[in-house]
Formats: sequence, structure tokens, C-alpha cells
Amino acid sequence: MSEIPKAIQPIYQCEENQPILLYEGEMELVEDSQVTLGYGKIEFTWLPKTGIKFSIHYDSDGIVDFDDTPNSDKDILLGFSMPELSIEKLFAKAHIFQKSSSDVITSFNGYLSRFELGNGSELSYVVFHLTNFINYFAPGVKKPIGNANRLIIESTEWRITIDSTNNESINSLE
Repeated sequence: MSEIPKAIQPIYQCEENQPILLYEGEMELVEDSQVTLGYGKIEFTWLPKTGIKFSIHYDSDGIVDFDDTPNSDKDILLGFSMPELSIEKLFAKAHIFQKSSSDVITSFNGYLSRFELGNGSELSYVVFHLTNFINYFAPGVKKPIGNANRLIIESTEWRITIDSTNNESINSLE
């Protein structure tokens, strides 16, 4: 009898409909040649619409005059560093929907509308999460608590392994 393999563990955990924190730290907004440094966070949000939302805050002393109009069509980039990716700085196209200022702090909130990390030629594997995926039955794998189902899809170039989460998550969403 062969031993049951271990399930792939999710990287991100969250409560139902709660944002998932993807990054928190130093960030910069870039418009044309203007750069504004600040501190902020990037989250995957479910409500009111699914997307990748950001917020950045910086000292009002160093205000750069970004367009005060939310939903502007100007190209603004959001830059941030993720040392674990061995890339000096990542940039994503940003869409600002809200600006607020006080005497001390200016804040921008928006969504990332485009994000690329190279052309994929150097990839050897990708870890991703599926949400609201169908409940399927497949050979079991071991989880830290209980068992899960594993679905394997293969092609000549890729092998995709999907492990289910626990039924408690599915039951709480129903």
C-alpha cells in the first residue's frame, strides 16, 4: 500500500469576504517624472467588487500634484519592492479612485489595473489559489487536519495539481 501524499497548503488564508493582504511596506506613485514615496498596502478584495486594491499614505509636506479627480485616465504607476522575488522593484499600472489630505498626511486609494512580472520564460512552477471552485471528488491527500481531494491535469509542458480546502470553508460559505 502506497503512502498518501501531502496536500499543497494555501499561502493566503482569510475569512469569508475579507480582504487578503498581498503586500505592506514602502511604495511609490509615479506620474510622468514625478515620484512620491510613501507607505501603504496592497490587498485582494472581494467586495464591493473583486480586484486588487491599494492605499498609500505620505507626508503632506512632499505633496506631488496628482490629478485631484478620482477615476482619472492618467497613467500612474505604483512601485514596490518584494525581495523574495529577486526583483529590485515591481511596477503596476494604478487607477486612483480617492484622494484625501490633512495638514500632515495625504492618502490615495485605488485599484491596480495591470500588473506583469516578465514574460514567464524563466518559470519552473506557479502557486495559485482558486476561489469558489467546484467541489470535486478525486484521490485523497493528507492535510495537517483531515484529508483533501487532489485533481491533476497534465499537458506536454505543464502539470497542474489542485488540492481542495477543508469542507468547513465550503460549509460556512453556503
